[in-house]
Amino acid sequence: YEALIRDDELFTTELYHEYMRPRRLGHYGTGVRLDSTPDGKGGTALSLADHKNDADRREHQKRLLDLLAPHLVRAMALHRVVSTQKASGDAAQAAFDHWPHAGFVMSAEGHVITLNRAAEILLARADALWLGRDGRLGSIDEARTGELEAAIRACAALVKDRDLGV
Repeated sequence: YEALIRDDELFTTELYHEYMRPRRLGHYGTGVRLDSTPDGKGGTALSLADHKNDADRREHQKRLLDLLAPHLVRAMALHRVVSTQKASGDAAQAAFDHWPHAGFVMSAEGHVITLNRAAEILLARADALWLGRDGRLGSIDEARTGELEAAIRACAALVKDRDLGV
């Protein structure tokens, strides 16, 4: 930071007296830019600030930031991917919840992966359909549970055949 403004200049500014000094912020810094916006005007940076101009300490901080930067860049990229997927998933779930019929998304093994609001209401009524601890749908009637499991297996087989091009 000292390359941007000399100490004697900084100590005369309002920034120093009204912001940095009351908060005990250092002004000798080491930093690294982790990413930037396409226009180059924004982005994310990590910096360490000290009150003393210590070249050895700053060199140690540079080595630390060089070690951390690649991991932080990967973490930020992963965060962006997860945030995008979560937003997509939230939108898909909202559309699924607006469907008036009870809907269940099942795994090939018959476990409920997600369900819509109408399905939640159906299960909450506890009439004849329930969701077991193992994540499978069941009925209070053994025969109906068998029919439900057979229907789920048949649907899973259709998907598997379609995926195999059968």
